[in-house]
Amino acid sequence: MAKSTLFRNLKFRAFQGRLGIQRIYAQAHLDALWETAHTQGRPWFRSPEEVEMAAEWEGEPGVMFAALMAGVVDGDAGFIEALPDGTFGIHDYFEHLNDGLKKAYMRKLNLTFADVTNLSVLQFKDLQRKNVAQEQPETKKLSNGCPPTLPIPSDPLPSDPLPSPDVSTREVDNHTQGVDQASPENPPSGGGVPSSSDTSPAEPENGKCNCRVTLENFRDAWNAVAATCQIKTMRLTAERRRALATRLKSPEWRDSWRDGVAAIPRVAWLTGANKRGWTVTPEWFLRNDTNLARVLEEADGKETPQDDLCF
Repeated sequence: MAKSTLFRNLKFRAFQGRLGIQRIYAQAHLDALWETAHTQGRPWFRSPEEVEMAAEWEGEPGVMFAALMAGVVDGDAGFIEALPDGTFGIHDYFEHLNDGLKKAYMRKLNLTFADVTNLSVLQFKDLQRKNVAQEQPETKKLSNGCPPTLPIPSDPLPSDPLPSPDVSTREVDNHTQGVDQASPENPPSGGGVPSSSDTSPAEPENGKCNCRVTLENFRDAWNAVAATCQIKTMRLTAERRRALATRLKSPEWRDSWRDGVAAIPRVAWLTGANKRGWTVTPEWFLRNDTNLARVLEEADGKETPQDDLCF
């Protein structure tokens, strides 16, 4: 959240002027940028497109990035600065963090409060690399960045879906040993494990789907809803994949996200009926657990006053 002195900062006023938007909207874009950095645990971005995605910019490509890079006058630092390794960091990010986040970084990086306050984004990246190098001999990680619950096999993961919880141990053993596997001549029995050629999802139990959720699943559900209302379709990105992995750590979110996506057309302010004409984005939906709860509550008839909305 922006500090109360932000509006009196000349750099902020120059940023607002370059975009030609109202002050509250300029602040909202900066808040989205900073909140993305807080959520992903790194105040740097790999490309101008990633910067604009973090700031939730939906205007002409390049305009937001240029405004963030520019200072008050030529030569001044903007809200974003280019780093020597070709990435882009948030200028003076650690200096302006609140005390709670600084203390979190103190524990994570084993630094003093003053060290965190004076830390540059480039120094933070160096510390991150050192920490990762030290952790690698002890813990392997999956490609999505999450620690595995089982040892990572050297061979690629099997294409067959995992058996549902009601499959007996005997049937699983038969499947793995090649006994009674599905084939055109020997189709699987009613409770058996589906073969790799059976791509239908597992049947939900108690109304909840036990199948593994991927970003592709989320995209397909999102785009199906986008075809029925005034929201944009989504594409696959690494940032969205990481955000989804974070959300799926919550069992409540994992069980309810499909209902939330399907409920979007029933919440008018998510589809443009607001003062800005803003429509919901995957970044907003995946930003935290609370946004999904808001969608479900308001789809059931609980309305949020327009003045209280925070995009």
